[in-house]
Amino acid sequence: MKTLYIDCRNGICSDMVLSALRGLGIDIDPEEITAKVCEAYNSGHSHSHSHDHEHEHGHYGYMDISRIIATSGLPEKAQEIAQDIYRTIAKAEANVHGATLSSVHFHEVGRPEAVGNILSIAACISTLSPDRIICSEVHDGQGEIECSHGIIPVPVPAVRAIMESKESAAQGHTYITEDVSTELVTPSGLGILVGLGAAEAEYPKEASVIARATGYGSRDTGRGGLEMTLLEE
Repeated sequence: MKTLYIDCRNGICSDMVLSALRGLGIDIDPEEITAKVCEAYNSGHSHSHSHDHEHEHGHYGYMDISRIIATSGLPEKAQEIAQDIYRTIAKAEANVHGATLSSVHFHEVGRPEAVGNILSIAACISTLSPDRIICSEVHDGQGEIECSHGIIPVPVPAVRAIMESKESAAQGHTYITEDVSTELVTPSGLGILVGLGAAEAEYPKEASVIARATGYGSRDTGRGGLEMTLLEE
């Protein structure tokens, strides 16, 4: 049995996950996938909305992103994985904003680069085809961060909503707060973990290691990266 183990003790974001998967040797071109997403956006799947006549923020609807995934040209299994991930994030955002799946819109996680990242991750997982995906406990920081909504507390509201979801509870996730004054867990990162159905479990010490890689994000948190191990049990 092929098992993918994700060590989230240094946090998790989509950049970290994609970097680790590519480090395992999976031949996927994220730039090509993101370029296709950008083409879809330029064809009319996104729009801008002005706030206070000062700043423009892209608003990206979950339903639009779902359609982009469905027309991405990726294998059906990869599309299913991407849909599961974005549905997890959308349910959390809808919970936070009092919206529905058909009306909820995204900011950061809806940008073309973010969609491209998640589609690339889905393509990698589809290619890797593990029999099960398991993970460590999830560690986040504390304090506040600045985002498109302004200054918000850590864990950010969407992350907290995923933490409190029935899906996370069913997967047995444990959340630990570190003495780190920044965000270690992003909505896309936790959405990926829960969307993949990664149950918390101990590292299978008796298994043989097929490959191991470390993925890093763009933010320097003062900690290491996300460790990912492919094992044969």
